[in-house]
Amino acid sequence: KLKIGNRKLITPLSYSVYPSKEYLDLILEEGEKLFDKNFKPILNFLEKDEYNKIYKSVEYVFMNHYRSQAMGNIITVLYAGKKLFMSKKSTIYQQLKNYGCVIFAIEDIIQNKIDVFKKLSSEEKRRNKSIVLKYFGKKKIKEKYKKLRNE
Repeated sequence: KLKIGNRKLITPLSYSVYPSKEYLDLILEEGEKLFDKNFKPILNFLEKDEYNKIYKSVEYVFMNHYRSQAMGNIITVLYAGKKLFMSKKSTIYQQLKNYGCVIFAIEDIIQNKIDVFKKLSSEEKRRNKSIVLKYFGKKKIKEKYKKLRNE
C-alpha cells in the first residue's frame, strides 16, 4: 500500500544462504508485480566498493528481519545518515533504540503512524553517527579487545 512513486526498490537477494529457489522466485515475481520497473533485485554478489556505493545512493533502508543479522550494514546505514526501518521484534532494533538511535518501526508504517519518506534532520543524522561511534567505533572495539586480552 505504500506509494513509492518513482523511487527504486533495491533488494539485495544474493547475501542469504537460506532462501530456496522457489522462495527467491516468489520474491522476484511479487517484486516485479508490485513495483514493476522500480523493483531492482541484486542477484549476484558485489564487490565491497560497489555494494557500499549502492548504500551511499539510497536515503531509506528497510530491514524487516527478526533475528540478529546484517549488523555491519545497519551500523553503516546509521553512520551514513540514512533513515532506517526495522521490525520491533528485532533485538537489534531494541538495542539501538535503547542506545538512543533515531530509527523507525516497520510496524508503524503498516499502521500509517509515520511519514516514511520524510528525511532525517541534520541533528538526527548527527545523533545516529555519534551513537555508532560511541558503541561501535574503533575506540570502543579497541577497549573491548583490551578487556578480552586482560581477562
